[in-house]
Amino acid sequence: MKLILLSTLALISQLLLAQPIQLFEQYNGNYDFTAFGNTLNTGPNSCNILTQSDADFSMPATGTVVTAVLYWAGVGSGDFDVELNGQAVTAQRDFGINISGFDYFAAFADVTEIINTFGDATYTLSELDLTAVIGPYCSQSTDFGGWSVIAIYEDDALPFNDIRIYDGFVALFAANPTVSFTLAEPVIYDTTTATLGFLAWEGDSGLAVGENLIVNGALASGPPLNPSDNIFNGTNTFTGSSDLWNMDLDSFDISDLINETDDFIQVEISSLQDVIMMNTIITKVEDATATDTDNDLVFDAQEDLNVNRILADDNTDGDSLANYLDDDDDGDGTPTRDEDYNNNGTPIDDDTNGNNIPDYLDDEVFLGVKEFEISNINIIPNPVRDQILIEVSNALNKNYLVKVVSVTGKTVIDFGKLAVQNKLSLNVASLNEGLYFLTFQDGNNTSTKKFIKL
Repeated sequence: MKLILLSTLALISQLLLAQPIQLFEQYNGNYDFTAFGNTLNTGPNSCNILTQSDADFSMPATGTVVTAVLYWAGVGSGDFDVELNGQAVTAQRDFGINISGFDYFAAFADVTEIINTFGDATYTLSELDLTAVIGPYCSQSTDFGGWSVIAIYEDDALPFNDIRIYDGFVALFAANPTVSFTLAEPVIYDTTTATLGFLAWEGDSGLAVGENLIVNGALASGPPLNPSDNIFNGTNTFTGSSDLWNMDLDSFDISDLINETDDFIQVEISSLQDVIMMNTIITKVEDATATDTDNDLVFDAQEDLNVNRILADDNTDGDSLANYLDDDDDGDGTPTRDEDYNNNGTPIDDDTNGNNIPDYLDDEVFLGVKEFEISNINIIPNPVRDQILIEVSNALNKNYLVKVVSVTGKTVIDFGKLAVQNKLSLNVASLNEGLYFLTFQDGNNTSTKKFIKL
């Protein structure tokens, strides 16, 4: 990420001790994020501030919190010891800023252990006492205090996402209107989904001059809570609340603002009048280079056969599903994940007939033949040690040439012609451990079934 801060001579005298927004942590995996928190204000710039407030937190049923970080902020030089659900929390990092002689602070602490201890619950942030210092800020309409927890959670059902937390403490207003940065990774595909969230302080719904979130040159919005021209308006996207007085905890879907031709995502956040203190920015971008949408052991990016970063136009078997959504890419009846004949965890390097077409894209594989009249073959048990029982639901009462074939196409057991009705018992004890195929042949037609020898 590259951070560009605009500065002027006037800014130097008005703005002191600001910390630029920088990358703090990055997560890559089956992750997503959520956030919760609350203001200490009882109304917009009411000059009446509390010392504690509550917020509810609940996780998706199958999610597991891997990281939870607490941010709190307010007026004055700082209160860096608070409590979360009665547990003492001391700031591990702190931020400070001075605007025209007035001090403001923010603080950070890792609270993963607390969140995992209490789980789904109502959380109370307490002992954040700004009552003794808030008075002089009331005339400036910058009397604020509040807190938020950002939780990164893991869920195997999620795609592979790139999540990044950026933090710092930067004031946006007429003299310093813009924070810009470039997110250079991951590679963007036409199916890429992306989200941008932020935690900011001192937003007022009544001031809306040049308040914009611009992604790749286009305005982002999240109506009805966050119109494109008033994004710092005291709202909480995660709860749908519009009374998060003097703070904003918001999330924007920016999927439609990124394109497969982009090599980066350019983000710009601005405010031309309302004094905003930007504290935290979170980005989530789905990474097609490590996402397997159809769970076929081939990553989405590997299914971009024409390498144009558009996944929807790759459809090997000509059915209604693009390859990245199709778990049988060549339409041969064998699932793509089952064409990993060398058992190395991916089918992309399997080419048993040596024609330079991976088997999972070649409908002439398996063994150069196609399925015919025998179907619904069931091998019991599978994996097998010695004796297997074959159940066939619709076999004709006739003789078939029955063989066991290795993944390289070599016949390793030839049982000769056998009468196949509904059940057939075969001894495979002589086989070495590995993957094999049982074949039933009648003339030029063959049916197959894969099994594993233990």
